[in-house]
Amino acid sequence: MITTALETTERVIEDRRRQVLRDLASRTAEARNEEELWRVSADILAQHLSSIPFAFLYEYRPAEHKAYLAGTSVETEEALHPAVIDCNGEGLWRFDPALTRDGVVELGTRASALPKTTWPVAPEKAAVVPIRLREHSEAAGFLVLGIHPGCAFDETYRHFVRRIAEQVAIGFAKAS
Repeated sequence: MITTALETTERVIEDRRRQVLRDLASRTAEARNEEELWRVSADILAQHLSSIPFAFLYEYRPAEHKAYLAGTSVETEEALHPAVIDCNGEGLWRFDPALTRDGVVELGTRASALPKTTWPVAPEKAAVVPIRLREHSEAAGFLVLGIHPGCAFDETYRHFVRRIAEQVAIGFAKAS
């Protein structure tokens, strides 16, 4: 019985993740400009809070070496999603345009700034992923995605997070 329950839970999680990606693919393809893309992406991620506790989207401006908040999936204190992040500095999210892999950030006491959810435990970690138009290009933006507190951040979960960033990048390329 335990095996059946675990398999069912895993199947439900995978179905929810596929739905997030389908929704992102269909809605971001309709975005007419970058501003609309960021807004639509944040709206889609907000509709899937059972899979994604929170998401912050940042547009990266290479000339300034700064990232600007472009969308959020939840309302929180500004400490978790500052309007501007200097990518040269040591900020909470540690944005680095040369980042080649996703990073994981421990939220610590900052987790208390997140809105209360129906989960018994608040997210304690977030993944930081660059949004790239091409594999080795400079980041066009950054995705900060809350890691579900009840799931291990294993390779399957990492792949899901990367696919979200890829879908946003595809929409970004079409909207540009």
